[in-house]
Amino acid sequence: MRDVTVHDCPKRMACQSGNKCGNFTITHRKGELENLESIINSLTVNYQKTLSIVQHDKSYTHMLSEIKNKISNLNVIKERALSKRNDLTPIRIFDYIDESIKLPHTLSELFAIEQHKIESSKA
Repeated sequence: MRDVTVHDCPKRMACQSGNKCGNFTITHRKGELENLESIINSLTVNYQKTLSIVQHDKSYTHMLSEIKNKISNLNVIKERALSKRNDLTPIRIFDYIDESIKLPHTLSELFAIEQHKIESSKA
């Protein structure tokens, strides 16, 4: 998803509400798919609540159909993202002998590991 704070959104963040937007893409960053799923869940819950309240009033049919379209648009994006993610091949960047060792998360941890390798190879 595009960083709206840096780059202004020409569609006024239509993607966040479920409207179709040509600028909306999934980049497979960590947490991005979960964010999309939470938006879908929120819209679905709100749709169900609204439907239960106004189901007998015909003046709300257009609004309910718009919400339903937004949910289906986001579900299509989610399905595409899931299918692309399933096609990806995971690559091991670091080869660890002991799997119980915690993987490094910060750059300083990586430097410490490399420094330890250098010092052990000199000895």
